[in-house]
Amino acid sequence: MNARSKHWKVSAVAFLLFSLLLSSGCRTSQESEKTPLLPEAGPDEHNFSPDQSKSPYMEAGKGLLTRTVFETDAPGDLHVEVRDLLVGPGQTTASVSLPGAAIFEVRLGSGTVVVNDRTRQIQTGATMAVSEGESFVIENKGENPIAIRVHLIRAK
Repeated sequence: MNARSKHWKVSAVAFLLFSLLLSSGCRTSQESEKTPLLPEAGPDEHNFSPDQSKSPYMEAGKGLLTRTVFETDAPGDLHVEVRDLLVGPGQTTASVSLPGAAIFEVRLGSGTVVVNDRTRQIQTGATMAVSEGESFVIENKGENPIAIRVHLIRAK
């Protein structure tokens, strides 16, 4: 037997052993890994999760939901607050003003914002500023909600 033939046979045997090891490692026993389903809840069972949102959405005006995400007193005489605004599909909000100067960051959706009779188209990724005391209306003609992150800055 020459060296080339011997090398080929050793390679073939090694490949077969490797294939057998690989295929045996891939086998699973479905019975031992099968997890049974949980039993159905009874009609009078009320084991709801006690977890509740620390900051639920509240209505700020017709068609506009808001929640405070973060707030703190900044150095000097400033107060900083971060809020989320939410406008449902097909909704137009009432005219609302916020307690401070605001920077809007549109996180989801598209529509129009009217600030003191100036109309601006908004979409995901857009930013805009609203001065303190200015009122605004958000119109959502789309099928998705509009979610806006608002950074409010005001004097204490």
